[in-house]
Amino acid sequence: MRSDHCLGRRTQPRDRCVHQLRRRLDGPWRDPLRQSRRVCAGRAGRPHHPRLQALHKTIAEGFEPDAIITDNVQSFLWGKLGYLTLLYAQALGQLGIADCLARPELLPLWRAICGEVHAVAAAIGAGQRAFNGFDPTAFAPGATEVDARRSVDAMVAFNRPNAKTHSGIWRDLAIRKRRTEVEMQIVPIVTIGAEHGIDCPKCRKLAAMIHEIEDGKRPLSDDNLLDLLAA
Repeated sequence: MRSDHCLGRRTQPRDRCVHQLRRRLDGPWRDPLRQSRRVCAGRAGRPHHPRLQALHKTIAEGFEPDAIITDNVQSFLWGKLGYLTLLYAQALGQLGIADCLARPELLPLWRAICGEVHAVAAAIGAGQRAFNGFDPTAFAPGATEVDARRSVDAMVAFNRPNAKTHSGIWRDLAIRKRRTEVEMQIVPIVTIGAEHGIDCPKCRKLAAMIHEIEDGKRPLSDDNLLDLLAA
């Protein structure tokens, strides 16, 4: 799916689904790395469209009984994008998700980069939904350092017990040695932000650093996050 479709930049409605499907399956229906994830299906402006109802029925009966239909899929998409910026940042280094998020010196980075996504989402009227400890209001204008720390601590607590310690983005870079989806997920935040007069320096630098790693010009290192913080 093209980034302009995912981020709702087309005017005509499209079926969309926010999901995380575990790729590493052990047996037909058992996945030891599977985490509890919300599956949200939505169609912009037409939440009761028959095709959407059929899609939801397939998902709910096939593999995710708690799947829901939403009339505001954009808020879920932009909530996911806020969390994704943190996963892309984690992929710059070697620490797992929980250990990376827990680095106290990086709290200003988390506040800045999530704040950029929040600003862009607000500018286009999408809003953001909270999930898995990520609370977008903790990174909104007027939110305090205490608010951000509370959300980060909740994300650390969510990720700490999981068998999957590192993101799929990190595995793409460190293990599979293949390119990520940064052009479809992070770069559009910068582009849409610019269209609304919002500069996103952290997201822009994050995308550039990911490309440097993909091109073999930058090694994976936890110090990369300090470079991003300083950008």
